[in-house]
Amino acid sequence: MEIGSFIFLLISLFSKETFINTETILFVLSLSGVVGAVTVVFDLDTLNFLTALLIHFCVIVAYITLFNVIFQLDFSIPTLLLSTFVIYIISYFVVYVHLLIMTTNLNKLIKKSGKVR
Repeated sequence: MEIGSFIFLLISLFSKETFINTETILFVLSLSGVVGAVTVVFDLDTLNFLTALLIHFCVIVAYITLFNVIFQLDFSIPTLLLSTFVIYIISYFVVYVHLLIMTTNLNKLIKKSGKVR
């Protein structure tokens, strides 16, 4: 859920809408679920990271566009693409930094245990 909330807050930064209604809540909940489900693409060994990222990006943009059409939310397509792209860059950076910190901590633990010299 935290990823969906994060995405919602970032999209809200770029949008004109300042109130929350039923459609917005449904959008956030369903987007969180779709983002989580589509993340499975990163676990496929047959796809390299960039291909998986492109597939994930396209599915999410398609889902947001479909939701926009069904509920007539009037998202601007250029704004949607730009905000989604910015969100992906920020998310990738956060994940990258997290992995660097985790790797550094794991390496310290391994060295401390005396198994690697």
